[in-house]
Amino acid sequence: MDKTTVFVSYAHESDAHREKVYGLAASLRQNGFSVILDIGKETSEDWPLWMHRQLEVADFVLCICTEEYHTRSVQEGQPDKGMGVGWEAALIRILLYEQKLNNDKFIPVCPTARDVKNIP
Repeated sequence: MDKTTVFVSYAHESDAHREKVYGLAASLRQNGFSVILDIGKETSEDWPLWMHRQLEVADFVLCICTEEYHTRSVQEGQPDKGMGVGWEAALIRILLYEQKLNNDKFIPVCPTARDVKNIP
């Protein structure tokens, strides 16, 4: 039986936040999941194409919904910062649109109870 593949979408906002995301990924791996993070990109393909492929192959996508993630996902942040989240969010919106919002793949993860408002 193949491992369930999880792609983690998150904003690069601080070293502490990145360490929490890496900790989540490590925990998932210890529990038998295959985890895709942007640090695992080992191909020469451009980032948008890589992100698209990962979103397609993943069984589930965990979106770490911090305030910064939300800001970047709705393209309200600085135009030259956080472009990865902007691309991923756009691709996720397209996939949800194609599925008529029948969502069994994209899972918001709220680090705190206050972050519920940051679900794009």
